Amino acid sequence: MLVLTILSLPSYAKESNYYWAEYQQGSGWNDAASYEQQNDIAAHLAFLKRSFDDGKLLMSGQIFDANAMFILLQADSLASARAFLKGDPLVVNGVFKLTVSG
Repeated sequence: MLVLTILSLPSYAKESNYYWAEYQQGSGWNDAASYEQQNDIAAHLAFLKRSFDDGKLLMSGQIFDANAMFILLQADSLASARAFLKGDPLVVNGVFKLTVSG
C-alpha cells in the first residue's frame, strides 16, 4: 500500500530540476520497531519540515508494504539532490539507504 503525503507546490518552486528519492531499509533498520519507532525519527521529521519550509521538499510519503519512503524534491542537480538527502538523520545513521533519480 502506498500512502502519499501531498503538499501543495510552493509558489516559489521552479518548474524543472525535480528529483525522486526512494528510501529503503538500511543496515541500521530495527526489525523489532515500526517506522515511527526507528532511531532518529523525530530528527528526520524535523529535516523534512525544514526542507518543505525551504522549498526543497515538494512531496513525501511512506510505502508501508515495503517499509520504504519516497521524496520528491527540487535541487540544482542530481548531485546536489543526493548530497542534500545524505544529510537526513535516517540516512546518516543507516536506518535507510537511498536511491535518487532525476
